[in-house]
Amino acid sequence: MKITTAGRTNNEMIEYAKLISIELCCEYISREKRSVELLSESYNDDFIVVGKNRLELHLTTSRDPFFFHPNSALFRIKRIINNMNDPLIDICELKPGDTFLDCTLGIGSDAIVASFIVGSSGKVIGVESNKYIAYIVNEGLNKYVYDINKDIEDSLRRIKVINYNHLDYLKKQSSNSIDIVYFDPMFSLSIENSNGISKIKNIADYGAITEDVFNEALRVAKRRVVVKEHYQSEIFKEFNMNVVRRKTSLFHFGYVNK
Repeated sequence: MKITTAGRTNNEMIEYAKLISIELCCEYISREKRSVELLSESYNDDFIVVGKNRLELHLTTSRDPFFFHPNSALFRIKRIINNMNDPLIDICELKPGDTFLDCTLGIGSDAIVASFIVGSSGKVIGVESNKYIAYIVNEGLNKYVYDINKDIEDSLRRIKVINYNHLDYLKKQSSNSIDIVYFDPMFSLSIENSNGISKIKNIADYGAITEDVFNEALRVAKRRVVVKEHYQSEIFKEFNMNVVRRKTSLFHFGYVNK
């Protein structure tokens, strides 16, 4: 991984890019009016591009860059504000003051919605194993501006992003310490159905939810372990989960109560 700036840059962006290169232990490359495609070819490497308002992850294996955006979370929160249901919130039975651990943070949409619900008295932690995705999402959560609704913007700021393997993280947590432990794993059956997810499919973690992972999640959970998966997934049966089937969706939710 290399770090550079957008084509139209300034000293502030250059210094920010250099800081990121130090934090991620990556080499900083001066843009010098070269295209990202040319840089990638010249260095045979992926690039994080520092722009004025966002970071972009350009992979040699993908045409479209990955960058943080609240994505469907904004639409879902607006529905909640209008007293409409959200499937995840309903399954988790989330309420203000709850703690929510998203073990597969990815682009962070579910964590944002959960953070809006649990409010300032609750806590949302997002665990992401890929350090570049974790960094870009964390920066986005802390810097994305949404002047239309301060409560939604505050929801982004409250999420704590942890760059860690979720099994190792779960092992460090106390028993019965998190109200809801949640998984939305990356599997080949599901990735093409989300534009945001498709941009990181080449570097995402495809590790399955193993018995060790599930048992640790159940130990840490105070109320419930929830899994979102493709309707054809065997995981619901494997862990004897209660399944909420959604007729109009390729994804179902499974849960086990503590």
